[in-house]
Amino acid sequence: MKEYRNVECKRCGYQWYSEQFAEEGEVPEQCTRCYQDSVREIPEPPTKIDIWKEELVKKKNELPGKIKQTRHKAVIWKENNKLLISLINTGIIITLLVAALIYFLFVR
Repeated sequence: MKEYRNVECKRCGYQWYSEQFAEEGEVPEQCTRCYQDSVREIPEPPTKIDIWKEELVKKKNELPGKIKQTRHKAVIWKENNKLLISLINTGIIITLLVAALIYFLFVR
C-alpha cells in the first residue's frame, strides 16, 4: 500500500503527509508547494474490512426487496399458468384412478 497522505492543497491539488496533523490533529496553515492558505484534510482510505462491511450491509438491505420480488413473480406465474396447473392436477388424479382400478380388478 502506498504511503498515506493526510492533507491536500485545495488550490494546486498537492498531497503530502503532515506529521503535525497526524500528531496534533491540526491542519497545516499553508501548502508546502504554493504557500496558499487553502489546505484540507484527506480522509483515510477504507480498509478491506470496511469495504466488506459496506457490501454486507448493502446486501442485507437489498434482501427484503428481492424476497418480495420473488414472491410477486411466483404469484404472477401461478396466475398466468392456472390452466397448466389444473391440467397437471387432473392428470395426476386420472393416473391414480386408473392405477386404483387396475389394482382392484386384476391384483385382488
